[in-house]
Amino acid sequence: MRCVVSRLPCGRRWKTSMGRMQLRRMEFEEKAYPRLATHEPKRLPRRGRRGGWMQDPQMDVPKYDGTNSAQRQWFEVRKASIDEEFVSKLQADTANIQEILDQHLEAMDRVKVATPPADSFRLPHIQRLAKTPKVNPVHEAHRGTSPPVHAPLQPEMPEFLETSRLQRRTNRRGRFIGHREDRVQNDGPTTGPEVRGNRKASWLSDSDSDEEATTQAATTQGAPRLSMLDRRRQRKAAAVQEEEASDSETELMPPNPEEAMEPLRQSELAELWSSYGASWVEHNRCVVPSNFADPQEFAGSTLDAYAHTRAAASLFDISFKVCLQITGADREFVADQFLTCNLRAMRSGDVQYACVLDSKALILDDAFVFLEDNAVNVLTSGCHSRQLIDYLGQYVVYVRRSGADVTLSFHSGEWAALALQGPQSREALIEGLRHLDSHQLVNLSTTEEVPLDASVLREMPYMSAVAVKAKTGASPDRVTVLCTGMTGEDGFELIGSPRSLMKLAESLLSLESSLVKPGGLFCLDILRMEAGLPRVGADIPVGLYTPIRAALSWTLDQSKMRSHLMFGWQKLFFQLAKGPKFRRVGLLLDGPAHAGCRVMSNPHRQPMGVVCSSTWSPRLQCRVAQAYVKPEYAKANKHVLITVPYNLPMHKMRVKAIKRHVRSGPLRSAYRRLVAGVVAPLPFVAHSYPEPERQRKAAARLRNFEGTKHFSRATQMPPGGYPRAVQRPQSRSTGEELQEGYEHAAGAENG
Repeated sequence: MRCVVSRLPCGRRWKTSMGRMQLRRMEFEEKAYPRLATHEPKRLPRRGRRGGWMQDPQMDVPKYDGTNSAQRQWFEVRKASIDEEFVSKLQADTANIQEILDQHLEAMDRVKVATPPADSFRLPHIQRLAKTPKVNPVHEAHRGTSPPVHAPLQPEMPEFLETSRLQRRTNRRGRFIGHREDRVQNDGPTTGPEVRGNRKASWLSDSDSDEEATTQAATTQGAPRLSMLDRRRQRKAAAVQEEEASDSETELMPPNPEEAMEPLRQSELAELWSSYGASWVEHNRCVVPSNFADPQEFAGSTLDAYAHTRAAASLFDISFKVCLQITGADREFVADQFLTCNLRAMRSGDVQYACVLDSKALILDDAFVFLEDNAVNVLTSGCHSRQLIDYLGQYVVYVRRSGADVTLSFHSGEWAALALQGPQSREALIEGLRHLDSHQLVNLSTTEEVPLDASVLREMPYMSAVAVKAKTGASPDRVTVLCTGMTGEDGFELIGSPRSLMKLAESLLSLESSLVKPGGLFCLDILRMEAGLPRVGADIPVGLYTPIRAALSWTLDQSKMRSHLMFGWQKLFFQLAKGPKFRRVGLLLDGPAHAGCRVMSNPHRQPMGVVCSSTWSPRLQCRVAQAYVKPEYAKANKHVLITVPYNLPMHKMRVKAIKRHVRSGPLRSAYRRLVAGVVAPLPFVAHSYPEPERQRKAAARLRNFEGTKHFSRATQMPPGGYPRAVQRPQSRSTGEELQEGYEHAAGAENG
């Protein structure tokens, strides 16, 4: 082919190359713009063939004129005048309504036809801008009339930046690795090789000027060279003086400046917890109790609360959670797209644990979803709640513009939540409600109110919801009771106003024999870790992991994925088929470790994962952790090594050594400790949730079937015949079981 082209004349050779270039350009346009409206393929589909592109005879050249604000304003003014004239005619003459309406429609059609194009508004404006004389500040003729040329004014820096800079300088060394810049900055002015030539001194702060740097460099150049011991003493004295000055400055400053996006919230039950000697901690931008001091006990208060929760019941403040409410006729269709559970398979009174996904199937938060009569409630963990509400709010606005009837709201005012967890939580809740005024149950599906029956709460199925409402009072408060939790124990989560929950908490904590005691967030986190459940923000980074990578694929409803109703269904199917690159597993450790430590294979010490959270397990008497490891290592009883880095002794290290250790990161061979560990299946401690009656019956059938499975056809037939496959009873939702409880309570009232 090359020889044929070379023999062609110059003109034909040029035309051949231009043809090839044009062909390449056409191929590029077809790949880059496959759905261009004006692009017609060369080959039309055959007659009778399904699919493909069919030429539309009504297709016209696309108009790129568009509209602008001036054109819309011109049309709106005339439309408003026509509407006013129409209203005035209707008020004057009510007999000829049809004639007046026809005139109104004709006038609107004439205005639409007479509307000038957008260019008639745009071109005069462009011409007017082009004819406007421009001032040239460089030309001599405009020096006196033109305004002086100045740089734009820089905006003032907010106050919290200086505060945060001082706090970072106070805590200048990180947990594992110090920073060279902070060390030189805080060691004070030194002499000798720290300042060379015209280079600015590195210990000067950001507010120091160049003149101070040059004067300091000039004084240090003429000073005599000190010994290494004298320089160390001088740096140590300067560091002590700087720490004293920074401590005096930080005493007058607020500890944590409020963030504009997510302001710090205070628990509405703070007065109650303060009376019990609570210590406070910030969690998900909300201040909640961390533990409660008990001077009569010798052990730690967190371990006491843990033991009491496993034995009786404890009351935790979970006001850091945020409850979203989705209402409207299309609420289930819209919420099904970003929730992993199937709302159409739920009934009012059902509760499901689900993940909130974004458009790329990445987890934004986890939540308990429960249905009411006219709303879908999503109780999220509260991690980055403002960003979550902003993301879902923008999607709801987009859906509303498409014509869907849906509204998103959340409890922004006074709102509180409690968690009553423990094996005796049902008896404690019944006794606590009896101490208060007479209450009644509210059916979430029909909003029917029946008297409070203890049997309904005692036999309440797990993962179900009811509402409790006081009979007395001008404005009776309503408390939603969710039979669920994140501790692995039986319990409830209570949602309502602070006033009603304050009364209920006081009633629960005042029960005889100390059936209920307050518990802090540290105890709640230990129980969650032993239950093998993740925490968004620690075990699951927001917007980075899918449910399959986070070992939450059991929350996915594949019927929605097959119907393409869930966000990121393509990516989820791909990961289900191929598998993620990392998996969340549990680890039993032989020593201390923390989040951020790397997981290595044993004995080859190849990096294969990272620890995301860890805690001490009182039940197992060892340290447990959750980590992300490669799939080939995510097997039970797989031995691994955890590398725990130490702080670098930067006061006696050279710059080259510091850089070398920083480059190696947490996998450095020096200044670290190796801790042995083994991969364990989740959960670490078996859950003790109440088993529904239908599951107990099915399990009983399966256990009886195991004893008669060893027989052959040659032997005698059993008296009951050959064992048949156990038929699973038709599954019933928790809402149906609660409905039976309501009917029983209503029948008792009528009887």
